[in-house]
Amino acid sequence: MAWPARATPSDSGCPLGESLTEHDRADLAAAFEQSVVESLLEKLDLALDEHTVAEVVVAGGVAANTLLRKRAAEVVGDRARLTMPPLDLCTDNAAMIAAAGLLGGGPRPADVDPSLGWGP
Repeated sequence: MAWPARATPSDSGCPLGESLTEHDRADLAAAFEQSVVESLLEKLDLALDEHTVAEVVVAGGVAANTLLRKRAAEVVGDRARLTMPPLDLCTDNAAMIAAAGLLGGGPRPADVDPSLGWGP
């Protein structure tokens, strides 16, 4: 079953508060995955329309998604070279960043402002 945009469980015949079947959960997960992948690739497609680039790199944990890999190759086509590491090298970078911090000698004063705001 394809889930329409902004669907709620009750839209698909599952009253709120009731559990989804295993099949419905799998369908919901697949629909979510497809929605996220298409959203990312829509932005990539727009960027490639606006900018001439020689290469597009898809890396990190997101590059382990096989749907994203397949669709990225289709979207990029012959507009640029698409580079993606092998699946076994596509991991979540958080553990690597934490290990680098630990091995880097521990805490020390920041040499940059870590705030997320752009303003003063």
